[in-house]
Amino acid sequence: YPRKVGKMKAAPLFAKVREQVNIEELMEATVKFAQSMDGQEKRFIPHPTTWLNQERWNDEIDLPVQNMQQNILNEMGLSYE
Repeated sequence: YPRKVGKMKAAPLFAKVREQVNIEELMEATVKFAQSMDGQEKRFIPHPTTWLNQERWNDEIDLPVQNMQQNILNEMGLSYE
């Protein structure tokens, strides 16, 4: 998760969500969310408790084109400039 705050408060929420949601689905959504937040100011990234309480794993996430291009170039060993 891209913002490491409120871990103690998020832990019971995570356990509760795991009872309702497949862990693979939750992890995939978390990875997509983290990628979509790349380069964002921390103040615009929700706390883990907010993300869990609002069931944000159900959000439709569009990765910015620049991030996707950068990831492809990184995989090819090239830099984006």
